[in-house]
Amino acid sequence: MLIYNSEDYIYLFLLIVALFLLSFIAPLYGFSYKGWRGLGLGCMVQPLFACLLCLAGGFVVYLHQEHALSRYHNAALVVVRTTSIEKEDTLQHFWYLKPDEECLCESLPIDDDPDDVDDYNLFDVIRLDSFSLCVEDRIVVRFHPDSRTVTATDLDEPIEIVRVDSAKVEEFFLGGPGK
Repeated sequence: MLIYNSEDYIYLFLLIVALFLLSFIAPLYGFSYKGWRGLGLGCMVQPLFACLLCLAGGFVVYLHQEHALSRYHNAALVVVRTTSIEKEDTLQHFWYLKPDEECLCESLPIDDDPDDVDDYNLFDVIRLDSFSLCVEDRIVVRFHPDSRTVTATDLDEPIEIVRVDSAKVEEFFLGGPGK
């Protein structure tokens, strides 16, 4: 599942309708060059043309969403991983904390490839004090700038830190490198 806002579904529907209306070019083009025979041929080709247009539009939307996810991954200050048991399945959750007070949570079964994510959720990141962030009142990430270390807890239990971008952390908390 890709990330969509509620109004994005309206845009997707309008895109499909616009592409379907665009497929009427085939019969009109056939009629303008070959008359009634061209119109008949264009009407036979129109469903195939509409399907190809919808597939191309869907592919463009998919690439746009993949690009949006890669922006979330690249903009993260820190990435932490938690595990949970839901419905007899062990899930791992990757939390990407961004400096603009957003967090992307990717959930997938623990046995799967990390590129085959099942679910995406967006959460708010709240700044607790000068060097700590909180997500969903359960995940707390504390940054220690003097020792350049990071600790993370999930409901006061330590969790794994997957990646820390030191330059972004320094820029976010201290106002830039060297200050």
